[in-house]
Amino acid sequence: MVGVDLALRTLNASTLEALLLGKMPGRFLDSEDAVDTRLATLSDRPEADGSYPVNELHCLPHMWPDVVGRLAPGADVVLIDLRRLRAANTGALFEVSLAVQRVPLDRIVLLVDGRTDERAVTEAIEQAWHRLPSGSPNVTVGKPQVRWLVCNGSHRAQDRRIGEAVFAAAFGEDGPRAAALPVAT
Repeated sequence: MVGVDLALRTLNASTLEALLLGKMPGRFLDSEDAVDTRLATLSDRPEADGSYPVNELHCLPHMWPDVVGRLAPGADVVLIDLRRLRAANTGALFEVSLAVQRVPLDRIVLLVDGRTDERAVTEAIEQAWHRLPSGSPNVTVGKPQVRWLVCNGSHRAQDRRIGEAVFAAAFGEDGPRAAALPVAT
């Protein structure tokens, strides 16, 4: 899923121009009907080469929370990149909260680094935990933990460790290199 902030950094010049001039009807999800239509067309079938498709969802600012809320519970793994996160990054902290409330904790992987405001992340997790809805898959979790992977070092080593953590979360294994952050209850 891509919000306008990321789209502004990744779109080609002509598409960016169309976005800024308001000439992109249908390209960015702007209503619940648009979200319903787009989600109905997402493919999860492997391509001919065995890889899975990348389904980009470009969302207007008022729509991305709804889209995240609808997609997260059905994901095999929710990987949230919090490297360089500051307390002012409220969108990312919202996503962490939403994941804690709607996704089994063992399927969440948080990426952090030495510049991550760990206190802001911890507070978001704890606040979400204390507001768990009755239908949350985590209401019966006895010792809540969230997989917390510190990414430092070379990109190649990070990519391998991230892959291992995602694999472990997807298949219910302990990630040998992924530390778990206890949630204060």
